[in-house]
Amino acid sequence: MDAYKKSAWAEKSLLNANTAKLYKRKSRHERVQRKYIRSILSHVMYIKNKLHSARSH
Repeated sequence: MDAYKKSAWAEKSLLNANTAKLYKRKSRHERVQRKYIRSILSHVMYIKNKLHSARSH
């Protein structure tokens, strides 16, 4: 964490996932971090976003 605290990005907040691709990445990242419930919720949001974008086209 020391490298992160010293980096130029330490003051910046993370972007919220707002597209299907970002939800998928977020879900995968949370699964790797063993945050399984959050990962499932992010995956549900990924599916919801994916279905919504498919209906729009």
